[in-house]
Amino acid sequence: MVTRVMRLARSRSAVLAVYLAAVLGVGVWCTVGGPALLLAVLIAGIVLAACCTRMTLAGGVAVLVAGAGYLALALFVIIRVAPLPPIVVLVGLALAIAAGCTWVLMRHRAPWWSAEASADLCFASIGGVIWLLVMAGAQLLPSGTPFSWAMYGDAANNLLFARGLIEHGGIAFGPNENPVPLTATLIAVLMLPATVSERATVAQEVAALSQMWSAGIVLSCLACGVLVLAASTRRGALRYIGASISSLLPLSWLVLAGALELGFVNFALALALIVCCLILVFPGTAGLTVRLTTLTILVTLVLAVWSPLAAVPGAAIAVVAVSERHEVAAIRGARLATIAIGVAQAVAFFVALPLPSLFSQGDALSEATGAVLRFPAWLLGMAVGGAALSGILYTRLARGPGVRVVVVAVAGGALGLGVLLWLRRGEEGLWAYYQVKMLWLLIAFYLVVSVALAVSAAASLRRRDVTRGAVFSVALLFALGLGENSRSVEEDYRSNAQLQAAPLVRPLLGQFFVDGYGDRFFERVTALTDAPSASILWRTGDPDEAAINFWIIQMLSSRVDNDELRTYAYVRDPDSVEELCRIRALMGPPVIVWTADSVTAEEVEANCADLGPVRLVG
Repeated sequence: MVTRVMRLARSRSAVLAVYLAAVLGVGVWCTVGGPALLLAVLIAGIVLAACCTRMTLAGGVAVLVAGAGYLALALFVIIRVAPLPPIVVLVGLALAIAAGCTWVLMRHRAPWWSAEASADLCFASIGGVIWLLVMAGAQLLPSGTPFSWAMYGDAANNLLFARGLIEHGGIAFGPNENPVPLTATLIAVLMLPATVSERATVAQEVAALSQMWSAGIVLSCLACGVLVLAASTRRGALRYIGASISSLLPLSWLVLAGALELGFVNFALALALIVCCLILVFPGTAGLTVRLTTLTILVTLVLAVWSPLAAVPGAAIAVVAVSERHEVAAIRGARLATIAIGVAQAVAFFVALPLPSLFSQGDALSEATGAVLRFPAWLLGMAVGGAALSGILYTRLARGPGVRVVVVAVAGGALGLGVLLWLRRGEEGLWAYYQVKMLWLLIAFYLVVSVALAVSAAASLRRRDVTRGAVFSVALLFALGLGENSRSVEEDYRSNAQLQAAPLVRPLLGQFFVDGYGDRFFERVTALTDAPSASILWRTGDPDEAAINFWIIQMLSSRVDNDELRTYAYVRDPDSVEELCRIRALMGPPVIVWTADSVTAEEVEANCADLGPVRLVG
């Protein structure tokens, strides 16, 4: 027996030594331009393994998601005060985390991982695996768009914010700063290796954006899947099927199609964070101190990604504290101090960034305009009703905290939406850009809650009778019905054939922009923006000329607050040579004008020849 234990210890030591060597090697590679995503994946694996020695897989996933986001924010706070290159700080943090998790695993005598945990992870992550396979197919197929899919709408703004974080040395706090820096921070982390020797190219920046967005989609799929694992009280085939179905919900048309079409990079990330809040409502997922502390971290992260949703983790803290009040009252010493520090950091972040921004930029929440899918408001009522019914069924059939979960989801969502609607008081209509976007996100959130609790209720029943099949079938029908009704959006989008297509098919078939086949849009944009001399298209006959110029103007803006130039990315007169000359002047000459119209070429030469040459195409 002693010999067997010694052999096990030696084999563990060997595995961990190889792992640490791999982390060190990848870390050194990052300092010379290697992929930061690979380093992140290596760290995520050992963090999850270390977490699962002390909590369930569901709890470990929630802690992993919260920890990853918080460390990204911490990295760019440290960069602002530490006189060290950002990539050195990143690699140093990664090595410290790897060493700490290795120490935890070495001290843990029981097996680190089990066959059950492997099965749980496989089924709960099936949605994320499918998305990664789609990305691999987009890379391999001639028609695929491995990068163009991430270049719609608000995506360019996120890149500018990420670029600003790197160029200005970290997160800036104050009334006129970006109040929701998490999305840009995560993109900037993946951009860091490309900035070691010089500024990253636009191609490298878009690659980092697509990687971060894919990571957010994968994490949202994983979080939705493990929500079923946290809720299910019995193991079995139905539990795994339910986890798989829930994991696929972030890939549905309701959740993913509009986000891809409008460039809402933070949509999947926000969904992952608030689903993790629900996971931590279940007492069995982790210890009380860990759950409460993690929820305080999630408050900070949700404030940093989509502030009105911070009411969800806030509601989760309140519900856990009330429902487990006797256990909370017994917390003393270091455990109490840990929770207090968690609360303090959330309050400090709110006071340092979102609150000043609310006073200085609060009008934007009520007056902002922009493209968004305008789902009918009754869909929210349908989603809330489904969530409430599922919570009651789960509480009665599985004897679990289903009502608590629904209270957190509905109360938190109602408070966040209520604040946004209150900001519209006195206006002509309640539903402006941010209010409609919040409505959409809540419909998607309540869809996940409804399906996860219903399938968990069915999977938790002891008897294999008609009740299990009925509950499971109703959950699937509800998901399909809500998904189909969600297509009843405004007329402009109902006639958009690309938007109406299945979101998983579009990256494989190149269904982005007018001529997106084979990632041509990405190639045309990066060829122009990364060239030695700046360029702009004007009457070239390119079907995507407007979108290409949008990206050119955005990416050649010196900073995110360069409002005069960036306004031309959205609004410009394609027949005005005067505007063209003004754009060239703001971009910084020399700027090459590419045109297929000889008259335009002559007019440009006559009006602003000193701003750069004109080239005829075709």
